[in-house]
Amino acid sequence: MRQAGIIAAAGIVALQQGIDRLHEDHASARLLARELAAIPGVQVDPDVVETNIVLASTTPAGLKTDRLVERLRADYDIRASARPPHVVRFVTHRGIGKSEIGALVAAITEILGDAES
Repeated sequence: MRQAGIIAAAGIVALQQGIDRLHEDHASARLLARELAAIPGVQVDPDVVETNIVLASTTPAGLKTDRLVERLRADYDIRASARPPHVVRFVTHRGIGKSEIGALVAAITEILGDAES
């Protein structure tokens, strides 16, 4: 526990600076959900997104999410979490804005296009 102060520092910053901007993360998540829902092969209900977490299904595309997450990380340096077999979890935070959402949407569109080929 010698390093407890380092771990506690992250919590202090989150409490002092993060709470006031949570609405921005939630708005980014709703935007992400709307953008993902517009991609053929991805299923998302933007109306159920209430926090900064977006769950998307790749069932319509037939793409396993572990493969999608692997490609996002390796080819685009985008992090996401697979919930096999067909659900992927995206989380927005202060480092995620419109340009990052656009990059993710473009990457997924490209990956799904490759999967169809």
